[in-house]
Amino acid sequence: MEKKDNLSLYRETFLKKTHYTARDGKQVYIPIVYHEKMLKIVHFICNNKINIADLLCNMVEEHFKTHGEELETLYKDALLKNSTL
Repeated sequence: MEKKDNLSLYRETFLKKTHYTARDGKQVYIPIVYHEKMLKIVHFICNNKINIADLLCNMVEEHFKTHGEELETLYKDALLKNSTL
């Protein structure tokens, strides 16, 4: 049962449409090895119902949710360090 819950959670978190369109964002370089993996996810798992921009946006959003506190601490530490120079 836990594996099914993890799969459902993964789908709900990462494999969903976003309100962003690729042309409204910024271009970024994605190494070919990751691009190919993302294409497989979008094409085979999602049947092209989402695109790479959706997948990447969902991944970045989850990263910031998961690691927001750590990033905030690192940011504050960097500000403190730079303000004492």
